[in-house]
Amino acid sequence: MDKEEHPGVRKENLPNRSMNEGTLLHLWKDILDLPDISPDDDFFLCGGNSLTAIELLIRIQREYHINLPPDTIYRHPTIQGQSALLRKKAATAKEYHTLISPLREGGDLPPLFCIHPLGGWMDHYLKILTAIDKNRPVFGIRGRGLVPGEILPKTVEETAREQVEALRTVQKTGPYHLLGFSNGGIIAYEMACQLQEHGEKVGYLGLIDVSVPATEVRYIKTLAAMLFPGRILGRIPAFFERQLKANPDSRIYAFVIKSIKAAFHGILFRSPAKSLPESVNEIHASVHMKENSLAHFPKASHPNMKVQLNASRMYLPQMFNGNVVLFSTAPDPILFPGDLTRGWGSKIHGRCDVIAISGNHSNLFDEPHLSILKERINDSLGAL
Repeated sequence: MDKEEHPGVRKENLPNRSMNEGTLLHLWKDILDLPDISPDDDFFLCGGNSLTAIELLIRIQREYHINLPPDTIYRHPTIQGQSALLRKKAATAKEYHTLISPLREGGDLPPLFCIHPLGGWMDHYLKILTAIDKNRPVFGIRGRGLVPGEILPKTVEETAREQVEALRTVQKTGPYHLLGFSNGGIIAYEMACQLQEHGEKVGYLGLIDVSVPATEVRYIKTLAAMLFPGRILGRIPAFFERQLKANPDSRIYAFVIKSIKAAFHGILFRSPAKSLPESVNEIHASVHMKENSLAHFPKASHPNMKVQLNASRMYLPQMFNGNVVLFSTAPDPILFPGDLTRGWGSKIHGRCDVIAISGNHSNLFDEPHLSILKERINDSLGAL
């Protein structure tokens, strides 16, 4: 079988067994950080887990430009098995943007794009595939940093801009359907805003358990810390914090905040995250991730996750003209007391439908809470 027989398939997509195994061996060593691996070793017995499995899956798909089922690494846990699978799949390979991972192809409905949370992985979305109409294609958009040498965007706006470009290689025009969990919800929101700026329609924007980042309060506090050191500091941000919460749509406060952002963005951005004068509770409430909560993620991913976390902390959401669906485990009493929309209602010209789900931010993708989440997502998409 040669390139002439399949002119739409690039020649490097049809490697022999030794080339396949050599490439896979390199990927395994890099991901597992092991010097010696044999083709018949089991990925999980070598120290692999669910997170490294999805990383391996993403990198294999990127390397060979093919779509593989989400459970591929579990069904083919050895290099020999994966190499054999690649030889069978290569002839039907379809090339995607490096950030696009097809979770399920085929169907006539507009595709659903699932945006990665902190870390860049998409393993959470694999758990909800069965809840989505089989006639709707599902694509994951991964984060930068999973492939060695990649440079992470430093802001949510830059991240969203690149991911919009990736999305449009799959779907040229709207309406677009976006879903984002945790930090992925913040990126999905900014993507929706940028798509509208391009004149495109957003047919669905689903956010899973995420509040609006408390960026306004953070800018006020940081500016006050620089200009008014000492005990008087505490009174100034407290006043602005109360005013911002009481008047989320105020044009005056919006102007002040934008001016602060424009004037001090460089200073704030260069400041290490730990120096920001805010409580740990505020950080957790705004992006649901403390830096000391990274322990259960692979250590190699911590630097990238901190860059992504800092980008969300500095993000100032613009207004979105449309509806938002918020799947929420609970209100946010710290940043948005009494606001079931967790701040999103004040950021949109439209309706914010709050759909209650069980569990908390850490376990909502585990049973028994997962079944409820899947049911709610299925109902939400089915109502379109």
